[in-house]
Amino acid sequence: MSILAILLFFAEIVFFFGLGRAVYLLFKINQWPMPFVFGVLAVLLVIVTWALFMSPKADRRLDKLPRVLVMAAGMLATGFSLLSLGDKTTALVLLASAVIAVIGQWLIYEN
Repeated sequence: MSILAILLFFAEIVFFFGLGRAVYLLFKINQWPMPFVFGVLAVLLVIVTWALFMSPKADRRLDKLPRVLVMAAGMLATGFSLLSLGDKTTALVLLASAVIAVIGQWLIYEN
């Protein structure tokens, strides 16, 4: 199970990177610093929310099924938005890691 936990951790990191990349590409039509700033702010917001509700040691942790559904929805939405924005490589890596993340969340944690 420890290998699955490590893969789950890397899948979450890929999700954060993919989210930042998607926001960056979405706002790329603006001048240079704004897409980068929006990407970093989006990732920071998701990391804080993730730490409050999804982390194994969170005080207000979601139950197993809602946690898996939120994780799958976030990763799939980010992956498909990357596909529509033209970044196929990052999107495919993110979608593959979404499968690992959902399986890992379902099998590793009791609650």
